[in-house]
Amino acid sequence: MEKKILTIGLLAVACIVGLYAVTNKFDSNRNMMKMIEFIEDNTDLEYKGDKLPTVEIATQQEMCEVLFDVVPEECNIAGYYNDETNVIVIGKNPTKHMVKERFKEVILVHELVHFLQKTNGVYETIECRRALEQDAFKIQELYVDANNISPRQKPDPLFSMIISNCQTYKMPILESH
Repeated sequence: MEKKILTIGLLAVACIVGLYAVTNKFDSNRNMMKMIEFIEDNTDLEYKGDKLPTVEIATQQEMCEVLFDVVPEECNIAGYYNDETNVIVIGKNPTKHMVKERFKEVILVHELVHFLQKTNGVYETIECRRALEQDAFKIQELYVDANNISPRQKPDPLFSMIISNCQTYKMPILESH
């Protein structure tokens, strides 16, 4: 009898631990909805009940091969949102400027901004796709601060400015007379 009670108790604990692990997985629907609420509280974007994106994990090399026709020698991609398939792809490992602690969570909140931008029609109102990064970087920084995450997970301000700029800068050509 004592063995049965112990076995039932252990099974109950295992089920509770398993349920906790599933609902607290960084990309669970519950956690994504908390992130979406954070985004809504800090932007004009709204969640309209659309199907949440699927989250996949990939190496930086795999992501670079998808995103670039010719893969740059140094390719540091943390993640991306594929708006055609409604899939968020997050790097298996952090980029060289980020740390492992909560890396996937931080990238997920950044990419969820792009999901909401798509579902809110922002894609149709911007000058270029790069401009979408402004809000995503802003939310990433606010999220890191609000959740006591390592500041190394914040986007570099200069990188953010360059990557989200639609203008292509060219050196002026000096004409000789």
